[in-house]
Amino acid sequence: MALPALIGLGALSSTISAIITRITIALFAKKALHISILVAVFLLMNTALDILFSYISSLVMPMLTSALGSAPSFIGSFLPSNATECITAIITCEIACVTYSLTIKSLEIQSKIVNS
Repeated sequence: MALPALIGLGALSSTISAIITRITIALFAKKALHISILVAVFLLMNTALDILFSYISSLVMPMLTSALGSAPSFIGSFLPSNATECITAIITCEIACVTYSLTIKSLEIQSKIVNS
């Protein structure tokens, strides 16, 4: 009777190790899925903001160039040579702040919907 019990112990240990392996793989796969979704969302947001900033820059730069180009020559002594880039950076920063706050608000609403 000792021999079948010893054979059963090997089968039992292999079954337990297979179960532990499957549980470990399932937990890591779940975490990896969450991380990959977060990375994908971050990259999509980064790409969308980059496209938005380039579009706004293409709209604002001609207006700033024409506005600063048609100004009288004495204004040039008051404005630095990089005034166009500074104004564009300020406008872009404002748009980034608004986009960030709207993103945070939408994430809060989404979490409230999911948790309720």
